[in-house]
Amino acid sequence: MKIILTESQIKKMVKGLHNQWKEVDGKLIRVYDFPTYKDTINFVNKVAEISTEQNHHPEMVIGFDTVKVIMFDHEEGRISDKCHKFTDAVDKMVDNEESLDEVSRSFAFTRKKRLFPKSAMMSNPDRFKEYDKEIKLGLNESKTNDFEKFAGTRMSGAKKISDTAKEKGGFSLLTYHHFRVKLPYYKKASEGKFNIEEGKKEYKELLKKLYQSTKGEMNIEQVEFQKLVGLIEVLGELIIKNK
Repeated sequence: MKIILTESQIKKMVKGLHNQWKEVDGKLIRVYDFPTYKDTINFVNKVAEISTEQNHHPEMVIGFDTVKVIMFDHEEGRISDKCHKFTDAVDKMVDNEESLDEVSRSFAFTRKKRLFPKSAMMSNPDRFKEYDKEIKLGLNESKTNDFEKFAGTRMSGAKKISDTAKEKGGFSLLTYHHFRVKLPYYKKASEGKFNIEEGKKEYKELLKKLYQSTKGEMNIEQVEFQKLVGLIEVLGELIIKNK
């Protein structure tokens, strides 16, 4: 069966793919990379124009070739519609700005990875041994932090969905149960306490349980089915992300 998407659905999907803003501790954050310092300052000036026009001002941490943009509503002390309006405007500006295209960002990332010529490192490996060790440790730490941030973001989203579904009641309670069972797993992962091997074992056991309960006749209540599928989903998600 073919699934035909409308133009609005396609636009929504594309926007989601390119949206790199992350919600962290009640703030919208995005880090931009640039090939030169001039490009960095050019971006800051353009963001300043948007914030002045909207009368909504972000915090910015400016480096030589990076800018971290932090946005939240200072008056309300949280993320508001004004924040999303601002981030949308910055995204549109970035999409239309040649100096911020994918080639430039890729160049900046490549330049950061290769701080020393490969020939120099090969000719004198002992000199760069400790440096390589620091880089590897840094990458591993970054990977761990990314996983924990991912779990924290998922936990926040799952809680919002489950709370909203509970308020609505009725059939929405099936959604409530589906997302509520995910929260303890996201919490463990966000705190660095998720055991990947135990998670894999539980994932396999739940798959067997789902198969046993659904083969032949569906001898399972709707609520229990939603919980079971929710557990399988969260474990699969965390296992894949950790990998």
